[in-house]
Amino acid sequence: MKRLLLITFLVFIAAFLFSNSIIISNSIYEVKSVYKNGDLYFRVQDLKPLGFEIGGNPSSGSLYMFYEDHIIEAMASGGVLIDFIKELDPNGALFFGTDVYIKKSVVEEITGIKWKKLPRGSYAAILKSRKVLSFEEKSGMLVINFDKPVSEDMVSMNVDDDTLKVLIEPVESGIEPPQGIFGIYSGNSLYLKLKTPEGFSPRLRVEKNKIIIINDIMEKDFFGEYKVYEGIVWKRVKETFNNKEYIIDYLDIDLNKIRLVPEIAENGIGSLENVDSMVKRTGSLAGVNASYFDPKSGMIIGLLIRNGVPLSAPYGGRPIFFITDEGEAYIERMNVEVDVQLGDTLLYIKGINTIAKGEVLMYTKDFGKKIPEEKDKIYILIKNGFVEKFGYKYPLDNGEYLLSIASKFKDFLYDVKENTPARILIQTSFDLNIMQAIEGGPFLISGGKPLPDSVSEKLRYSGGIPFARAPRTIVALKSRKRLSFIVIEQDSSHPGMNYDEMVEFLLQKGYVSAMCFDGGSSTSLVIHGEIVNFTKYGKTPYVAVGLLAFPIK
Repeated sequence: MKRLLLITFLVFIAAFLFSNSIIISNSIYEVKSVYKNGDLYFRVQDLKPLGFEIGGNPSSGSLYMFYEDHIIEAMASGGVLIDFIKELDPNGALFFGTDVYIKKSVVEEITGIKWKKLPRGSYAAILKSRKVLSFEEKSGMLVINFDKPVSEDMVSMNVDDDTLKVLIEPVESGIEPPQGIFGIYSGNSLYLKLKTPEGFSPRLRVEKNKIIIINDIMEKDFFGEYKVYEGIVWKRVKETFNNKEYIIDYLDIDLNKIRLVPEIAENGIGSLENVDSMVKRTGSLAGVNASYFDPKSGMIIGLLIRNGVPLSAPYGGRPIFFITDEGEAYIERMNVEVDVQLGDTLLYIKGINTIAKGEVLMYTKDFGKKIPEEKDKIYILIKNGFVEKFGYKYPLDNGEYLLSIASKFKDFLYDVKENTPARILIQTSFDLNIMQAIEGGPFLISGGKPLPDSVSEKLRYSGGIPFARAPRTIVALKSRKRLSFIVIEQDSSHPGMNYDEMVEFLLQKGYVSAMCFDGGSSTSLVIHGEIVNFTKYGKTPYVAVGLLAFPIK
């Protein structure tokens, strides 16, 4: 038996497993495939989008497939029969445990659908081509918008001298490319030619219905100025300060044209993700690491508000970078209290999306762990501004909040019932409507001056954060509408900065207020999905929260 398993495993390795696809209407489906003796085989279980139904158990030596009015039998011996009579191919099937593969030519004979070789070498059964709706040129990017989802397999690119050549298929004839870009539709293909900077390798990104070709200089050893988009410019320079040479990145942002929004890790609060992944996933222009977090649990430390919704409770006493509903930026120490109003009852929320204990806790869909369910708690579900029900619920849907309230407050809830109006209130010492907020620190400068209590500010942070020379991520304001993310890199030849050095440096640059986000090994600056600052060991850091930049449309 062990010998048989070993032989099966070796045959499988020799066959070489990879993926192809089925392109149908608004969807793209993955089809696992193998090559054997020069023939391509598709996994039967992945052919369901073509209309196949599967029956039988492969361990019995055969598998039945139903396609339209036909019955197809795949046998472990390799043969494939249709309607129990006609043999389609004596070597048309491969059995690997519970997976059964059928030769490409057999699938084509059964369905009448031809599989087309895509630009990157994989194959696709194409039931619906994609149509180009528009082209956009955006500061070194060419964005091609389609009417349906697309995949990277549909695109191949190569550079010949100073010309980038692009092949995209399957594509229907559609909008012509903009002036300065050669383009021609031929059959199901679109050919493009455009100029590219000397010595530069363009990059490809695919986001749902968009193919994005990044065709401009943006490398880790780049020094100079780069326009990321209208209203956002990246500068990477070597500067001498206090007789030391530093590598410093500036991401200068105009809030009249750029919108900043915090982003949590993809798997929710309590998980981690790198900022380059966040930028690619959201389609944003750029991003930096933001909130402090517990590296063991992944839980956020300090206030976090996204689009007016509190996602993490204040830590207290530390500075907060926030943006108002009018798009103005502030850095302040301020008192923040998050309350819930249930009818005439007002309760102070002590924890949000947390694994810690508390008398009144609030959870949103963004919590990435199972919401604790305890016997001595009262649970109230809020939805669309009203009490939906008393009782525990997990997981939560969009727009829902779950309150966990200690039983001792039961008497305060005597008049709360289903359909009672419910509001989450963010109370601050500033009369401003906050849309986005991130608590961080240390606080560096305020009103264009050093902090009068800078000594006590340093003592708010453990682990030598203020005193060490380390990589830094800083947010610094020139005005309410203009700010910079500043990343101070650190490698073997260039030091980071400590607290006092950062203060002196920022004052020389003319910033009026500034604070640190989480720095050290978390320091990340990402542009067009690529991390551009030096990182320790060459690895991209994993963080709990990023602050991302989007164009205002």
